[in-house]
Amino acid sequence: MEQKVFADDSQLVTVTEENYASYGLTKDYVGYYAIETKEQLLEFAQKLDYINRRSNAVLIADIDYSGVGRDGMIGSGNLAYGGTFDGNGHTVTLGFDVTSAYAALFTRTADATIKNLKTEGTIKTTGQFAAGIVGSADRDTKIDNCVSSVSFSSTISGDGTFGGIVALAYSGTEINNCAFLGSFKDAPNTNSNGGIVGWTNDLGVNISNCYVYGEIGTNTENCAIISRGTNKPNVKNCYYTDDYGMVNDGCSKMSKEQFAEGEVCYKLNQNSSENCVWFQKIGEDKAPVLNNTVDNI
Repeated sequence: MEQKVFADDSQLVTVTEENYASYGLTKDYVGYYAIETKEQLLEFAQKLDYINRRSNAVLIADIDYSGVGRDGMIGSGNLAYGGTFDGNGHTVTLGFDVTSAYAALFTRTADATIKNLKTEGTIKTTGQFAAGIVGSADRDTKIDNCVSSVSFSSTISGDGTFGGIVALAYSGTEINNCAFLGSFKDAPNTNSNGGIVGWTNDLGVNISNCYVYGEIGTNTENCAIISRGTNKPNVKNCYYTDDYGMVNDGCSKMSKEQFAEGEVCYKLNQNSSENCVWFQKIGEDKAPVLNNTVDNI
């Protein structure tokens, strides 16, 4: 039986008017949980069955989350996560090894905002619908400024419906300014994946200003570079380097040289050098990085 952590031995710290500056935060984060350790993130995930599913959290450090099981996936209980989770430019390193479906840092979300977050590491699973950020974005989920460099491993032979960012996206899901730099190569017999979204389940899913970099998989059967789904998502201003099955409307192939030289960065910023979200050090960054990113790729 999974052990639950209750309030009397809680490690969670709430941001207040008195302590926000000590965490390098602004007053906007008052009322959030400030998370800086693996133990705090695990407790936050486990307590969502016991506290308001709309609880907000902000990371104040990179976290090595390897060795954590399904009970460490946020929204894996009876309630989908519905708060705001601000990665604050930090990275969560995953190391999931599970047999269940929807393996992701966030198993299920609804009415949630997830932003300024990077994930890396590995997800090993024999279940469908694994993703770099969210397994199932049930409704009205907003994912902004997130980068997944997660590598997926699976023995599934056939339909995996893995997604670089989201596995299943429902109506109202918006994915903006995100990138997938990971890989499905360690799932050689698993197909039906998407570079950003594994499957768009409803109309009204919007994906904009995103990119997929590198050869993300060799089995391209029923795959899509951005998103699969009979209900086609609204894809706008997205880019990729290597073919991976179907190419969505609103998505363009660019060479790695065009990425390295800053052309794609300029395009992702709506052909503008003002109010930029994406940045790039030419000669250092092989591809654009987000303005909240704390290191180069």
